[in-house]
Amino acid sequence: MAASDGHGFEINDENCQKRVEEFVRLTQTDEALAQFFLQDRDWDLQRSVNDYLDSMDGQTAHKRTIDEVTLNDSDDSDCNVVFESPTKTKAIEDNSQSSSCEPSVDIDVKDLKDFRFICWNIDGIDEKNLRLRTEAVAKHIKEANALIVFLQEVIHTSEAILRQSLPDYEFLSGNNQIVKYYTLTLVHKKYVKLIDNQVIGFANSIMGRNLLKTRVSIGDVSLCLLNTHLESTKDFADSRVQQLRTAFQEMSQMDSASTVIFGGDLNLRDTEVQKLGGFPAGVYDVWIKTGARK
Repeated sequence: MAASDGHGFEINDENCQKRVEEFVRLTQTDEALAQFFLQDRDWDLQRSVNDYLDSMDGQTAHKRTIDEVTLNDSDDSDCNVVFESPTKTKAIEDNSQSSSCEPSVDIDVKDLKDFRFICWNIDGIDEKNLRLRTEAVAKHIKEANALIVFLQEVIHTSEAILRQSLPDYEFLSGNNQIVKYYTLTLVHKKYVKLIDNQVIGFANSIMGRNLLKTRVSIGDVSLCLLNTHLESTKDFADSRVQQLRTAFQEMSQMDSASTVIFGGDLNLRDTEVQKLGGFPAGVYDVWIKTGARK
């Protein structure tokens, strides 16, 4: 005997799959994310879609709130949706996407004692134990009280989990809708003032890679954050070198009053850095500078 949600919806495999498919169609995401939201909300499609849109507030090109969702039983009927607000599209120019940002809370650095930064490829592509692993990532970030976090290989499902677990952080996404996984930069709302954010596409990438550029300040310190996932594997070494060149060019264009933090999953070999003549003047490997600890 099938269970019911108390509102006339019979919870069985067929009906649940229909709602998964409708969630995917409405949000342009994937079934894994649909399962995550629907299961936690007793298969309430309207609440699930609205909660997803709320969680992505400010990060998607089309931010809409759904007032009403009705799903008919017949196989040839579509889901009827009523949108509350008009579509807002971010400007896209010269293979890059940028937006200005305002902090949602007052910035206070009086009690800030140190600077904590995390860079992590969280392997969202591997869906084995994804929720457990992503919750562990969020726990580590929270316990470290990191000011800035660079993440790579994030997928929609892992981003949703992180957003629910880390409400004290602003999320900046490098999602370009080309590939399933992407980069995320997180900045702590209490200490970091967000100035603007830009996604710079790599014209030579066949893997949908880009450079996520975020300008922030911490007190009177100006920072430029460059988070990336360069082209993978030995076969794409030439593309990777060109992508590194683009990152170096972005660094050189920053004014001397700003400090640049460049990181991510670079996939670099030492010989590839040497092809560009090594690091530009004034650029240092933090790992080497701090003692090259194993």
